[in-house]
Amino acid sequence: MYIDDEEISLGRKAGESNYEATYNASVVTSAGIKSIAVGYAASATGNYSSSFGSSTIANGDDSHAEGRGAKAYGEVSHAEGADTLAEGDFSHAEGVSTKSLGDATHAEGHLTKAENYYSHAEGSETHANGFAAHAEGSGAEALNRAAHAEGNYTIASGEYSHAEGEGTKAYGKSSHGEGNYTIASGKYSHAGGNLTDANEHEGAFVHGFHVSAEADY
Repeated sequence: MYIDDEEISLGRKAGESNYEATYNASVVTSAGIKSIAVGYAASATGNYSSSFGSSTIANGDDSHAEGRGAKAYGEVSHAEGADTLAEGDFSHAEGVSTKSLGDATHAEGHLTKAENYYSHAEGSETHANGFAAHAEGSGAEALNRAAHAEGNYTIASGEYSHAEGEGTKAYGKSSHGEGNYTIASGKYSHAGGNLTDANEHEGAFVHGFHVSAEADY
């Protein structure tokens, strides 16, 4: 163990004696100014950062990592759980293998990824890549500015689009797909129900079972 006025560094392997822990702490654990690292191979290199657990890294100033393999690289970022990554400034990753890559992003759950500024991904294998996009559920993808995908393997790739349900797709700007395997490709279009398709018609509205839009509006 090594402590002084500027840094605190602590670490212990299973079964270590007090002497071994004191020695190995300085070898496998590092700390920045007024930071603290606790655990095997824990590293808190950012100033005022904290790292707790095995192979955790708090590299950003004022960052926090806890769990196993959690990494907080951005300033004021927070990574917790197993193999999580908070790369953007002010980002937050929690759960298992989640990634918050953009500034002020939030990824939670299992294998979720929030890439663009202010985006949010939650659930299992969801992906939020648009600015301020939100993906939730299982396999949902929100890929454009302020897009929202929720449910099971939905895709919202148009700006301000919304896909919800199972297998729905909102491709057009401000489009809305809801229900079961519906497609809203046109700008401002809406497809709801089961297997409906608004095609690429602008402002089209379809709802029901296996029907398609034939014209704009």
